[in-house]
Amino acid sequence: MVNLPLFSVGIRAIQLVMRALIRSFFVPLSCLLLWSPLASFAQPICPIMIDTEIDIDEVVEYGNVEVFMCCSTCTRLWNENPEYYLKVGLILDLLPQFAEQKEKMLTEDLKDVELMEQRFCPLRPESVVSPDSPYVEYQGKKIYFFRERDIERRWDPLADERFAEAREAGLLPQFDEKPEGDSEAEAASE
Repeated sequence: MVNLPLFSVGIRAIQLVMRALIRSFFVPLSCLLLWSPLASFAQPICPIMIDTEIDIDEVVEYGNVEVFMCCSTCTRLWNENPEYYLKVGLILDLLPQFAEQKEKMLTEDLKDVELMEQRFCPLRPESVVSPDSPYVEYQGKKIYFFRERDIERRWDPLADERFAEAREAGLLPQFDEKPEGDSEAEAASE
């Protein structure tokens, strides 16, 4: 004959042990997920090649916050000019891991970082350019490119045609007419 009170105590003990085992496994697992690169998948695309998914092995840090890139080229470019790419990434809303600090960063931390009018390469419109990017002089203004080799291979042979295409796509705002009373235009003429 089975003693029911002892049997129910045994079941209760087994339940407590099982619950402890489950908690000891799942709680650390959930913490691991919160503190792993998986938590940063909120940033799905590269802040430099903005049509390309991130590679979790290509990571840099800015202020102890991980920023993921798509390739070693973008990692190198970021490391050469992190504040510039960070400011562009914030303005384009490409870096959700900085969302809470975005306004402070733009108005205080990065306020002295001057962005160029041109944000993207005219031949690779998915790629952000910076003042350190290769460029050509065209009609008295600089046009920046993502890759040096594109200038010789793709721009130079058809410069006028490529220029017209890039202008039509809105990729070269430095060539836009400045409205009357524009403070930059007035400062330049003084």
